[in-house]
Amino acid sequence: MFIVMFEFVPKTGKEAVFLRAWPKVTQGIYLFHGSLGSRLHKDEEGRWIAYAQWPDKATWEQAAANSMSEDYEQQRMQMHDALNLEATRILYKMDVACDYLQRRPFALDSYQPLASCAVSSLVVVNEEWPWNIRSGMTSGKKVR
Repeated sequence: MFIVMFEFVPKTGKEAVFLRAWPKVTQGIYLFHGSLGSRLHKDEEGRWIAYAQWPDKATWEQAAANSMSEDYEQQRMQMHDALNLEATRILYKMDVACDYLQRRPFALDSYQPLASCAVSSLVVVNEEWPWNIRSGMTSGKKVR
């Protein structure tokens, strides 16, 4: 498993736009680029730090070659426009040496834009979600 840690720096007055777009962009990267998902954190000094998991370094390196659906691309552009790109940066690229995080399916049906990122909240996993993590295929249900 391969990990990439980012520091996201929203432009002044654009934090809410960033927080609304981040979950949807992360879902798109999961669905279309092969990531295993990501977590967004806010540290004690107010910095936005994201921890993104990938099956391996090669998948991460090839991700930019894959396009996402129009909806996800629109969200990506909103997030991009909300960020100070000169200050936003990759902090670390790492191989996992020891893994004891619990895994569960990514729940698209429980997506809640700003509320799920602005405050701590419990996300209920929908066990019938159509994504098959191992094969990378959907069950045929329409993905948002």
